[in-house]
Amino acid sequence: MKEKKKSSFQHSDGEQVNEGSFRSEQTTKGDIMKKFSTVSAQFFFALALAATPLIAFQLNGTEAYAQSSYFTSRGCVNCHSTPVVATCAGCHQHSGTLTATKNKTTSYAPGETVTVTLSASGARTGWIGARLYSQTGAEIARSSGNQSGMGGSAIYPVVLSAPAPATAGTYTWRVAYVGNVNGTGSGDVHSEKSVNVSITVASAADTAAPVVSFTLPATATSLTVPVSSLSATDNVAVTGYLVNKSATPPAASATGWTATAPASVIAVAGSNTFYAWAKDAAGNVSAVKSASVTVTTAPATDTTLPALTISSLANGSYTNKVTLNVSGHASDAGGIKSVTVNNQAVTVNADGSFSFALTLVAGANTIKTIATDNAGNQQVDTRTVTYDLNAPVLAVSAPADNSNTIQSFITVTGTVSETSTVSISVNNGSPQSAAITGNTYNATVNLSAGVNTIDITATDQAGNTSSAKRTVTYENSNSKFTLAVVYPAQDITTRSSSLTLKGTVVGASSRVAVRIAMDGRSYSPAVVNGAFQQRLNFYRAKRYSISVTAKDEAGNSSTVYRNVIYRPVRNDDDRDDRDDHDDD
Repeated sequence: MKEKKKSSFQHSDGEQVNEGSFRSEQTTKGDIMKKFSTVSAQFFFALALAATPLIAFQLNGTEAYAQSSYFTSRGCVNCHSTPVVATCAGCHQHSGTLTATKNKTTSYAPGETVTVTLSASGARTGWIGARLYSQTGAEIARSSGNQSGMGGSAIYPVVLSAPAPATAGTYTWRVAYVGNVNGTGSGDVHSEKSVNVSITVASAADTAAPVVSFTLPATATSLTVPVSSLSATDNVAVTGYLVNKSATPPAASATGWTATAPASVIAVAGSNTFYAWAKDAAGNVSAVKSASVTVTTAPATDTTLPALTISSLANGSYTNKVTLNVSGHASDAGGIKSVTVNNQAVTVNADGSFSFALTLVAGANTIKTIATDNAGNQQVDTRTVTYDLNAPVLAVSAPADNSNTIQSFITVTGTVSETSTVSISVNNGSPQSAAITGNTYNATVNLSAGVNTIDITATDQAGNTSSAKRTVTYENSNSKFTLAVVYPAQDITTRSSSLTLKGTVVGASSRVAVRIAMDGRSYSPAVVNGAFQQRLNFYRAKRYSISVTAKDEAGNSSTVYRNVIYRPVRNDDDRDDRDDHDDD
């Protein structure tokens, strides 16, 4: 075989390279042209003899030759496509000291592009291969350049990119130089040198709001309404619930949020609409979900006793009158159901006032007045009045019982049957002594606005007492007038089947009309010089309630009441009724 001719070329980094079946010698610049002719002649001669195709190439202005089988025999074809221009640059060690840098010093979002730049110091120039590996060791990027027309090649610095992991965390990636690590150009040792790079992936910003579900019962009977259902879902986690009666979206920092869903809501009687919200840790607040409930509550239990005011003889009084008037007033916020006196029903007027006549028996009499409200609460007044036929006979001439006056004072007059002292008190106040002339007494007392109970008590020399009362209403108004029934001056029991009721109207500024009602009948007696009278008939034995109302042209009105007990004579009845009038 012919001896192979020597050829020489200068490598780009100044290293003399001996390659396979050809040799290169270093030449001087003065011999370049001469040697080029010699080499060319030898090249073509060898080409003709050996029929081996050779490829000429130029590197940094220096021509060199390589066999066309270079990329196959040396295994380059396994990683690279056939070059347009052959080069030996990839056959030498180009790793040097590797450095990897990222395009960001901060964290990456999931899936964000991560760009890594591989550079080296002390590396020879020329093409290399580069690879980027994930935290699992899988290749996720490689060089794709066409250095010297060779696919998959690159030169420093190499830039490789890949998407960041989808899950938050810190990951170690690896970027590598791939190529010949022999460094002499005479070996076929291909490998890689690599350097690690740390990738931090932050959690993706949470912009998804929770979705809330909320229902209430349609109706309820309690102001505390149980929540039928309240739940919420979120892509991360629900951290708070809020239920209120405002449709305005609350801030995540607002007061009232609770970590768990409320089990109940506080409503009012009637229709209620509630709004439910949910929030997550990122501060996202859900869209509102509303629910309505109608609450019908039972009335609150009424335990308040009704108010009851009694105007009658005081507890412990003695009287020689067989008929006792019990007047008073009952009221309650929930309404009055009934008033009874000794278990007998009493008619209660619209203003709450009532007047009742009770027949006493000889001796002590217990008078029990009960006012019952609509809730069943009862207010009770109990007093004892003794009917004593031996007590001094005490009569009251004025004022009439259950009368009205527009004056703040009134004169009390009457008679007593024997030598006695008479004292008068108003509304349980301090008693004052009445002036007595013969068997007549009189005293002027002051009244309070409203109902006044005047107690008159006579005491004889033996210590026996007898009492009478007068109820007088002081109407503190210049536009009203004084109305009184002067006969009978108080409630009475009578054996007569009729009587003539007499009354007076004093201080009226205009014409006054009087209307008398009794037992379903009404009467309108004329008022002459301030006085009126009306004959009333009693058809069967019972208690008759009589109302007398006076009304002037200006619409001012006043009403007084009188009770008459009609008890006709029976053959076996020898009782002696001692009343304020002589009807026996």
